[in-house]
Amino acid sequence: MRLNASKKLSLGAMVTALTVLCLYAVCVLPWSKLACCFLSSIFIYILSGEGAYFYAFVSFAASAALSFFILPQQEILFAYVILFGHYGIFRAWADARIKDRFIRFFSKLLYSNAFCAIGLLVLLRVLSYDLSSMLPAWSLWVLVIALEGAFVAYELLYGVCVRIYNASIRNQLLPRR
Repeated sequence: MRLNASKKLSLGAMVTALTVLCLYAVCVLPWSKLACCFLSSIFIYILSGEGAYFYAFVSFAASAALSFFILPQQEILFAYVILFGHYGIFRAWADARIKDRFIRFFSKLLYSNAFCAIGLLVLLRVLSYDLSSMLPAWSLWVLVIALEGAFVAYELLYGVCVRIYNASIRNQLLPRR
């Protein structure tokens, strides 16, 4: 379905508000950090799933900017900006452009790995963050394998949420006439 500019703008505002709300919930609700962080990354798919990539990116940038002023813990914002916020845009683009599902899956995994590495480099080099106290005493390879498993689980759960959105929520949010 083709969306006009006013629908894209209103969807962008809703996505931004819901994303900022979820990011704030990560900071104030200690028992729901993982679930709310995941939900904050799902909302961007509403725009990018409709092919409104520019509006999705603007909504991502607005969510990051608003969260910078609202969130009491900036670490959550860093994770959102580095990886979770824009993943939905890339995922929708890859689903629309890459036909082979194995290549599509590995391109998403490579995308996640690249931005995770960029985030770690920013933490270590630019922000001079000391990760040695946070890293477990295991080998680095065990940590890399655990992160790969987390990315796979994230992608599978994201796919389930996208299917639920496309099957039921999309028709309620964007009725066809």
